[in-house]
Amino acid sequence: MYLIPALLLFLATSLFAQQPTINVDEQLAPFRQYYETREDWPRSHGWKPFKRYEYDVIQRAFPGNTIPAGARWEGWLQMQRMPRASLDENWVNLGPFNHGGRTRVLRFYPNAPDTMFAGSVGGGLFRSDDAGSNWYPFTDALPNLAIGSFEISPSNPNIMYLGTGEGYFNGDGISGVGLLKSIDGGQTWQTTGLSYEYSSGTAILRISVDPRNADIVLASTNDGLYRSTDGGANFTRVRTGNINELKRDPQHPDTLLCAAGYPYGSALNGVYRSTDNGATWFSSSTGLPNPTVIGRIVLSYYPNNSLIVYAGVSGDFDFNGSQMIGVYQSIDNGVTWTRMSQDGEDSHYASQGWYDMAIAVDPDDPSVVFNAGLDVYRSVNNGETWSQKTWWYHGFGDSDFSHADHHELVFHPTHTNELWDVNDGGIFVSYDNGNTWNEKNTGYCTYQYYAMGNATLDTAFALGGSQDNGTSEFDGDGEFDMVFGGDGGFCVIDYSDDDTYYVEYQNGNRYRTDNHGGSFHEINPGITGSGPWVTPIVQDPFEPNTIYTTTSSGGSGVWMSPNQGRNSSWLNLGSVGSANQALSASPAMPGRLYLGTNSNVMRFDVADQQWVNVTGNLSGSYTTRVTPDPFDPNTVYVAKSGYSNGHVWKSVQGGTVWTDITGNLPNVPFQDVVVDQSDPLILYAGGDLGVYRTVNGGATWEIFGEGLPVVRVDDMELQAQTGMLRIATHGRGMWEVPTGTPGFTQLFPNGTEVLGVGSTITIRWSGVSVGGNVRLELSREYPDGTWETIASDIPNSGTHSWTVTGPATDHARFRVTHMTQPELSDTSNADTRIVNPALNLLSHQDGSTVLTGTNDTIRFERVLAEGLLTIELNLDYPSGPWEVLTNNLSTQEIYVWRVRQPGGDRCRLRITSNDDPSLTDMSETDFVVRAPVMTLLTPDGGEVLRVGEPYEVTWSAAEYPGGFRVLLNRSYPDGSWELVSPGTENDGSFEWTPNGQSTMNARLRLATTLDPVGTYMESSADFTIDANTAAGEDFLPTVFYVSDAYPNPFNPTTRFTMEVPARTYVLARVMNQLGQTVSTLVDGPRDAGRHTLTFDGGALASGLYFLRVEADNVVITRKLTLLK
Repeated sequence: MYLIPALLLFLATSLFAQQPTINVDEQLAPFRQYYETREDWPRSHGWKPFKRYEYDVIQRAFPGNTIPAGARWEGWLQMQRMPRASLDENWVNLGPFNHGGRTRVLRFYPNAPDTMFAGSVGGGLFRSDDAGSNWYPFTDALPNLAIGSFEISPSNPNIMYLGTGEGYFNGDGISGVGLLKSIDGGQTWQTTGLSYEYSSGTAILRISVDPRNADIVLASTNDGLYRSTDGGANFTRVRTGNINELKRDPQHPDTLLCAAGYPYGSALNGVYRSTDNGATWFSSSTGLPNPTVIGRIVLSYYPNNSLIVYAGVSGDFDFNGSQMIGVYQSIDNGVTWTRMSQDGEDSHYASQGWYDMAIAVDPDDPSVVFNAGLDVYRSVNNGETWSQKTWWYHGFGDSDFSHADHHELVFHPTHTNELWDVNDGGIFVSYDNGNTWNEKNTGYCTYQYYAMGNATLDTAFALGGSQDNGTSEFDGDGEFDMVFGGDGGFCVIDYSDDDTYYVEYQNGNRYRTDNHGGSFHEINPGITGSGPWVTPIVQDPFEPNTIYTTTSSGGSGVWMSPNQGRNSSWLNLGSVGSANQALSASPAMPGRLYLGTNSNVMRFDVADQQWVNVTGNLSGSYTTRVTPDPFDPNTVYVAKSGYSNGHVWKSVQGGTVWTDITGNLPNVPFQDVVVDQSDPLILYAGGDLGVYRTVNGGATWEIFGEGLPVVRVDDMELQAQTGMLRIATHGRGMWEVPTGTPGFTQLFPNGTEVLGVGSTITIRWSGVSVGGNVRLELSREYPDGTWETIASDIPNSGTHSWTVTGPATDHARFRVTHMTQPELSDTSNADTRIVNPALNLLSHQDGSTVLTGTNDTIRFERVLAEGLLTIELNLDYPSGPWEVLTNNLSTQEIYVWRVRQPGGDRCRLRITSNDDPSLTDMSETDFVVRAPVMTLLTPDGGEVLRVGEPYEVTWSAAEYPGGFRVLLNRSYPDGSWELVSPGTENDGSFEWTPNGQSTMNARLRLATTLDPVGTYMESSADFTIDANTAAGEDFLPTVFYVSDAYPNPFNPTTRFTMEVPARTYVLARVMNQLGQTVSTLVDGPRDAGRHTLTFDGGALASGLYFLRVEADNVVITRKLTLLK
C-alpha cells in the first residue's frame, strides 16, 4: 500500500474545502455547563470522554482558544521536505497484537466475507483474510491514520472509498484529509473532490456507494451531505447540517435515509429521506422528538423488508445530557416513526450519545434489534423491552464481555447469527446472536497510549498506560496483558526492582505493586487534590524509594514520598501552577526537579526548598515535557505543544535563558524530547507526526528511521544499556528501534552522585549487545589514584550490585572495560563522592528563641543516613530529661513540631538514627523556649459589660504570629472556661457580645491556637457582666450610661449606646484636641431608654477626638481615634 505521487501533488496544490478554525471554548462550553453542577459522576455518565476531549484540545490550542485550520497539514508538508536518517534496522512494532483500540467501522468484502476491513481512529485501516482471526495494517503509508468510515463498491470491489477523520466531538479524535479512493483494491489511494486540510475539523462520517454504479457515491460529514456522480472527482453538497448517519435502502437503492445530529441541539437535527439516489432530500421526522432536543440519531434497515427501519435517538446536552430519548420504529421506510422503548429505558447511551451509539436489526427477525452505547442491549419485541448483553466491567475473557463504548454493530452477510461489534477496545463478535462474545483483535495493533515505562533490569519488560484500555504489561512476546483498569496514564518501573512499579488511572488515582502486578496498593492517602487527566509520576534517579507526583486542583502542587507512597507519607513541596502536567527529576543533580505548568517551567532545588520560575523567554505554548540533561546539571530541554513555532527548547543555565532548537522540525505539537546517553548532541523528539533525531544539538533534524507510520507519539524512553529507543504512540501501540549508538558507556555512577559507605547500589553500563564479560573498577583519587577492581570477568549484563566500601573520597571515578576487547572501555564523566553516613543538625545552633504556641521547623542534613530517625528535646541541658518529639521520621530533612509550655532557657535538640545510634548530632549551644509577650488590654478588670451590647476586646501581641481561641470564666478562679470563639485573627481587637447570667467575677482568656492550655493571656482582674440591662421593649435604665464607641479606631463612622433613666435634656458633642466642637450629635430632650447614636467623621482629618455627653449634671467622656 502506498500513496501514488499524484496524491501528494494533488494534496499539496489543490484548493481544499476550507473549514473554520476550531474554537476550543465553543466546543467545551456545553460539556462544562452540563457537568459543572454534577459531582462524582461514575464511568457511565460521559465524564471520561469529555475529559479526554478537554485534555487534548486545550494543550493544542493553548494559550489561545483556537486550533488553526490547516496547521497540521502544513506540518505534514514540512515533514515531506525533511531528510530521513538511514539506519541498519527499521522500526519494529511491539504490539499489543492481542487487544485493540477505538474503532469506528467494519466492512466485509463483497461475495468473500472472510475478507474484512476495520478502521481505527488513530491507527489506520486494517485487513483480515481469515474471518477476523488475524489482522494486518493496510494503510500505513497514508499521511492520515484516522479512519472514520469505509465502503467497498458492491458492483466493483476493486473500488474502495476511505473516509478520514473522526467527527464525533471528542477532542482526541484526529481530523482527516477528506475522502480517499482506491481503484485497485486498496493497493494505492488517491484523493477525491471531497478533500480537506488537516485540522480543518471536518470528517467523513458515513459513505454510501450505489450498488449498481460505483460512480455514484454519497459521503456524510459534519459539514453536510455530499454527492458525486463521477466516481468522486466532483461533489455537490445536497444537505446541510451535521450529517452523522447515512443508510441506503437494501431493496430499493434509490431510497436513502440520513440523520443530522448536532449534540448541542439544532433545528436541522432529525431524519431526512431521498427517493432519487440522494439528489434531493426532504424531512422525514414525523413522530420523532423536536429537532432542538435531539442530539444524535443512528439508523438500521431490516434487510428483508426495507419498510421496517429502526432509529436510536439521544438527546442534546440541554435536554437530557445526551442520554437516550428512545428507540423508534418506522414501518413505512422512515416516513413516520413510533417510539417503541418504554420510559426508564434511557441508560443505553449513559450520557455519551454524542460519542458512542450503534443500532442493528436482526436480518432474520425484524422484532429483534440491538442497541448499544456504553454496553450492548437486545430487544426481542420490537424495542419495547431490553436485556443487557455485554458488561464492560467484567473484563477480558468473560463470555459477556465486550469493551465499553460501542460505535458500530454489523451482522455478517451470510451467517445471520453472527454480530460484529467495533468499540473503544477494537473488534468483538458474537456467534450466537448476542448471547456470548469473543475478542477478535489478534494483530490489530491500535492502542492509544498516553505514556509508557521501561524496566532497567529486564530490558524487555515494559508498561503502557492507554486511553480506554488501562495499563498493560509487555514481556517481549507481542502479548500485552492488562494489569490495571481505567484510562491509563504514567507508569514507572522501579529501576532497582522490576517487581515494584507504579500505575494510575485518570486524574491521579495512583497505585503501586510490589509483586509484579499480583496486587496493587493505593498510594493517594496524604495527597490533597486531584491530578491532571494524565498525572506525572516520577522516580528519583538517586533514591529509588523516593517518588514525586503532582496535583492540579483542590490543592495544586508537587508531592514527594520518601517511601514509595506508603503510610500517607507525602510531603507537599509547594503549591505551584494549575495544570502541573510535566514533572521530571534531574539525573545529574540530586534534589533538582523541573515542573511544566501550562506554558511555564519551574525549578526546585532541595537545598533552597522553594520553586523558582525559570520560564524566561520560552514560547507561550503548552509545556508537554521537561527533560533534564543526564550529563550536565544545568542543561535542560523542553517540548511544547500547539501550532505556533518553537517546539523544542534548550537552556544551559538551568532555565530562564532558552534557545529555540526547533530548527526544521514540522510545526505541529511535540510531546517528548530525549537525550542520547552516549552523546549529548544527539536528541530525539516525538510529536504528532512521528519521531525525529538531531546529531548536532538541534541545528538540523531528520526523520528517524523507516517503517514507522505517520502517527502521534506521546512518550519515548531510551534504554541506555541496549541503545533501544521505545515509543508509545496514540493509535499504533508501542514501537522500538536501535539508535545505533548504544556505545560502551558507564551509566551509573557517572559523576555528581554521593554514595554512602555500607549502602548497596546497582552499577549500570551500556553495550550489552557486544556480549562477553567485563571488568568493573574504581579509582578513589582520579586522575592520580590507582584503579581497584570491583568485579572481574562478570557477564556483560549491563548491571552489577555492589556494596560501597571505604575509605571516603571526593574524587571517585568508575570504569567498565570489556575483557576480550579492551578498546571497549568507558570511565564516568565526573567525580563521585563516597562518604561515611552522617547526620548534621542545621537549625537551633545560634542561641535563638523559640516561642510556645507556634510551629517550629527543625532542619537537618542526612548524609546517606537512611532509615527512620528520632528527634529529642531537652529543656534543661545537661541535667534535664530528653523528651521524644518523634521516633519515626523517614527520609525527609525537616521536622515541624508544635511548641508548648513549659519552656526553658537551656534547651538542646538531638537527632539520632534508629538503625545506627552512632549516627547522631546535637545542638552545639543552648537556645530558649518561652511564651511570647502578650497583654490583654480590655477587659482587664473593673469594667461593666452589658448582655446583648457589643464590646470591643483589645490586646497587644506583636511577638506572636498566630491566632487565638477566646474563652470566658464566669466565676473566676473556681469556674470552668467556656469557649466564646474557636478562632480569631491576631489583629488586636474583635467585637464580643456578652450573653448569659450576671456575674461580678468574670475573666476573659485569649489562648494560642496551638498551645491553648499553656500559652495564653487573660484579664488581670475581675470584670462584671450585667444581665439586668439586657435590651427589650420595656427596658428602663437606672443610671445614666454611655458605652465605649465601636469600632474604635474607626473610618469614617462609629457608634455608641446611651442609656437615659428618665426624660431629660442631653447634650452630646464630639470635640477635637483643642476643645473645639466638630459635631453635635444630640442637643435636646431624650426619653428614658436606650439610644444608639452614630458619629460620621468622613469630613474630618485623622486624629484623636473626644465624645462628651452631659445630662442631669453628669458628664461622661469617651476617647475616639479616627484613622484614614
